[in-house]
Amino acid sequence: MHNNLSFTISRFRFEIIFFPSIGKELADKERLVLCLEKQYPSDVGVISAFFLNYVKLNPGEALYLGANKPHAYICGECIECMATSDNVVRAGLTPKHRDVKTLCSMLKYRQGFP
Repeated sequence: MHNNLSFTISRFRFEIIFFPSIGKELADKERLVLCLEKQYPSDVGVISAFFLNYVKLNPGEALYLGANKPHAYICGECIECMATSDNVVRAGLTPKHRDVKTLCSMLKYRQGFP
């Protein structure tokens, strides 16, 4: 998996450097993957950007996510309100403990908009 991630990152960088004149602009998610890879080199969680909805909020906007929904905030200021618990489950993009097995057991695979 790490080889595939490295290949994908290299391809994005190659396109930026060698083909800027052909009008190929990286998609938002491709730029996001490059940004995440800089922050978390070799973290397989970087590819999660391709599987999750990518939402940009403007100042004053909000987004509701129910329990057991994978999410991340990438930059800016954020207030995350949640019930009192100690059940944060991490699977990537963090130097903290990752519990991939628990995360996979609680995910529900549904397609749709946020």
